[in-house]
Amino acid sequence: MQKPLISIIIPVYNVEKYLRECLDSVLNQTLTNFEAICINDGSTDSSQAILDEYAQKDNRIKIISKINGGLSSARNVGINNANGEYITFLDSDDYLTSDALKTCFEKAKCDQLDILVFCAKSFCENGISSSYGKQYTLCPSQLTEVMTGSEFLIKSLTYNNHIGTAPIKLFRTDFLKENNLRFIEGILHEDEPFYYEAILLAKRVTKIQNQFYCRRYRSDSITTTNKTSKHVIGKIVATNRILELSKTLKLSNQALEATMTLISAIANNLASDYYSLDNEEQAKLNALPYEQQHFLQFMIGLTNGKRLAIVENSFSFKLGLALTKPFRIIANLFKH
Repeated sequence: MQKPLISIIIPVYNVEKYLRECLDSVLNQTLTNFEAICINDGSTDSSQAILDEYAQKDNRIKIISKINGGLSSARNVGINNANGEYITFLDSDDYLTSDALKTCFEKAKCDQLDILVFCAKSFCENGISSSYGKQYTLCPSQLTEVMTGSEFLIKSLTYNNHIGTAPIKLFRTDFLKENNLRFIEGILHEDEPFYYEAILLAKRVTKIQNQFYCRRYRSDSITTTNKTSKHVIGKIVATNRILELSKTLKLSNQALEATMTLISAIANNLASDYYSLDNEEQAKLNALPYEQQHFLQFMIGLTNGKRLAIVENSFSFKLGLALTKPFRIIANLFKH
């Protein structure tokens, strides 16, 4: 049997309303040599039946069913089972345009890329603000040359086009597997540390302007639902990983400065989430041990310009164990 050129990893959890549109977009691709690995992550609706229906029609649809473990767990299962030369991630309430795989594969193969980034079209269901996702449509000309991942990270942050999601990218499979790149399980906002590590390890990266990915914003998604303490803790654990990587990877001063910019952006989002919590959810964070609360307040404090300047001047990204200890404590809570 011919090796697939691309493995499309599709986590599935209670998306019966959108799943057919997603799978139809995959089967309608002009590149036909692919596998679609659909990980049913403990769905309780008719998603499994829909997957079975499509798998019976087309043997390129492969189904893996597991107990619910979250998006990270499902994506990791997909990576472990991928046979394609490249991997792309597709959320099961989104879909692809018909020439997405063919164009991306040809570009990645021609330029010998570790990562290819492409663009998206965002659309919103009733009641959702149209302001979501505008950055996904943009492709600054400074990002369209082949460069190292470190250079790409610096430029994408410089030109306000950093998109730290797993979808909207094509990854070389051996690159992911050789570097043991996986998602942190058990948290929200798992994309950011995965992408940060991948982009800094990549030797050849570029972006194309094509809006191949159709991203849906709906009222009951992780992005648009009311924030909970899990959103805040997820960002803390994600930042912990980014800080650890900034110390272990050999980064240039520019890459370290870009990392500070990224952490500052995450801190702003974290502060916004924190202040939007109701009393019950805030109480869950306030009940954390002192060291964990201390780091939470440190992250919130990064949103204050004067305090941020002080941190930036002293940071130099040689952060010691004293600073990262609260991160590790919180991360360890989610391993048990």
